[in-house]
Amino acid sequence: MSETLIVQDGIASIPKAVKRGLAISIVSGRATCPVEMVTAMSMQSWPTNISLHLANVYGADTDQGRINAVKESIERNCKYLWFVDDDTVPPFDAGRHLLYLLEQHPRAMVAAGVYCTRSTPPEPTIYVEEGGGADWSWKVGEKFQRWGAGTGCMMINMEIFNHIEEPWFLTSSSAEHRETDDLYFCKKVAAAGFELWVDGSILCHHYDLERGAVYMLPRNSYPYVNRISEPREPRNVFV
Repeated sequence: MSETLIVQDGIASIPKAVKRGLAISIVSGRATCPVEMVTAMSMQSWPTNISLHLANVYGADTDQGRINAVKESIERNCKYLWFVDDDTVPPFDAGRHLLYLLEQHPRAMVAAGVYCTRSTPPEPTIYVEEGGGADWSWKVGEKFQRWGAGTGCMMINMEIFNHIEEPWFLTSSSAEHRETDDLYFCKKVAAAGFELWVDGSILCHHYDLERGAVYMLPRNSYPYVNRISEPREPRNVFV
């Protein structure tokens, strides 16, 4: 079927397609993940009347894999893209709440859940500023704006890619400085004048598959002890 033309001032054009739906992307260089992660993703509770697409990328470096996922999502004309790392297990309703957060804040181009580094003690991958270290000043249950967040559980409004130039993700390392692909992206979002929001009730578990360990927000940390609501996090996880 041919496209309907719009004629204005004697110029005929094809109307721009409306972006719709959500692309879900797992970028994995090893093509393996915890069983709990498969369960969490398959059991996600989605909003009504939303189309879903898969934009998984296997075998590529993380930064190039994310770029490939973005390009596929653009081709499919998706409105949102949700990155979930292959070692990160989100709650069963994480996608629903991240979508809600983006819909409520017109300047927000990024919404993220919380997961922690695989270290002792674990640190939340939430950042107030570049070079300022991990942010512990928030409370579980709080929805708040920050400068940066990890991409392991991050939903993106695809509109942002009309405002920032490629490469959208890039990992770089030198003797003086190391920058991960996610913070490189967050820096671009902030420089373009848009917002990043975090849902502090979405607490993900972060797996170390080689060691068989699971890292999560410490129960004696400030955000957890001073929580304003009970957290949403994966269930039936055995450490």
